[in-house]
Amino acid sequence: MMGRMRIAHPKTEHDFQVRDRLLQASLRDESLPYGIAKEYPLVLSENASQWSWCGFIEDRMVTNINLWPRKLRGCRIGLIGNVATALDFRGRGLMQKMFDAMKEQAKDQGLTALVLWSDLPEFYQKLGFRSCGSERRYLFHYRQLLRYRPPHDLEPVLPGKAEQLLPHRYPTANTLARSTSEMLLQLSIPDTHTFAFANGYAIEGRGADLRGVVHEWGASSPEIMLGALHGITKMRGLEHIMLMAPGDLAPEWDRIYQAVALSSEQLPMALGYGESLDDLFIWGLDSI
Repeated sequence: MMGRMRIAHPKTEHDFQVRDRLLQASLRDESLPYGIAKEYPLVLSENASQWSWCGFIEDRMVTNINLWPRKLRGCRIGLIGNVATALDFRGRGLMQKMFDAMKEQAKDQGLTALVLWSDLPEFYQKLGFRSCGSERRYLFHYRQLLRYRPPHDLEPVLPGKAEQLLPHRYPTANTLARSTSEMLLQLSIPDTHTFAFANGYAIEGRGADLRGVVHEWGASSPEIMLGALHGITKMRGLEHIMLMAPGDLAPEWDRIYQAVALSSEQLPMALGYGESLDDLFIWGLDSI
């Protein structure tokens, strides 16, 4: 008979080790030279234990959810991530209980909505989540980019350049606030490659999730951005590269990107619960 589940933050070094092993086993199907905590330093470090909620049955940790409050245009929302259940405890309704607890936490913390990313929309729809936001994805083959000359000053940059990069990000109507210190930490995530050029930048990769994807960027024109993608494919040895863009991308930019891309699509950005977030776009560096 299964005992009652207790939900609490991890507290001890042992708790953090067990949580990270649970996440690694549940969310990573490959061996990497770094642990999953290094991929999400803002929510999985030991000094961020308040963002982890773990389910314990007797003394065993069997579930985890991260709930990370963020500022959004005068309000606060919560990002949900690192949702995991131990293999031998799946199918017992534990995650339903975890999400019920997170919804109560959202109320207590004054969060107007919850947002998560998942390949299992049907499961989350049963929990009251629905599609929210909008993003565009353009897939390019390096040959299609050869007609665009890379910016002459395109170069990889270290995380310390964050202050100079963020002002050049492509403007979008509704996205999360981010401090420079947070960006510095995010840019230190393994397999994150940052490139800068005059009045622009591009971030490709982030841990295991966004390899070959430019998930944050800015440029003075779409042609210059395509040139930067050309340079990045060459420096990174990529045959294909994907560009993620806000759903409210200017029509002229969209037209130029579509004319070059192998394929393009517009789709919901994530799943949301609570306040409607139809115009929301969250850059890849901020997702959990």
